[in-house]
Amino acid sequence: MINSVKSKFLLFHLSLSFALVFATSCIQIDKAPLGEGKMIEIRHGTTANLGELRIGLGNINKSEYTNDLGEKKHGLVAMLYLFINGNPPQKKQFEVYAGRNIKMDKYSVYVQEIRGGLKGSIKLQVKKGQ
Repeated sequence: MINSVKSKFLLFHLSLSFALVFATSCIQIDKAPLGEGKMIEIRHGTTANLGELRIGLGNINKSEYTNDLGEKKHGLVAMLYLFINGNPPQKKQFEVYAGRNIKMDKYSVYVQEIRGGLKGSIKLQVKKGQ
């Protein structure tokens, strides 16, 4: 009887430990130092509007990429869509990673954080120039 209780107790702790490790490993977060601009967060499959700029977030994947310094890295890469209303309207897509700064027209978009998982998100700092 005591061995049965001990084995159930051990099995409970083992399964709890496994669940904890699995839960913490499911969501990967890549972060970069803070930049300048208005902070926004976009969830996977949604858009955000800032004046004439609209930003959309597509897929987030783990991938290899080369950063702005030419270093090979492995981490989260997100597909970011930028639309600027105007005549003619502009639209571009970018593969971004934490720490990347992209410029389009008079806007600068800095990627501060990318969260993976089923409901991935991205934190951006958007700055409008002259």
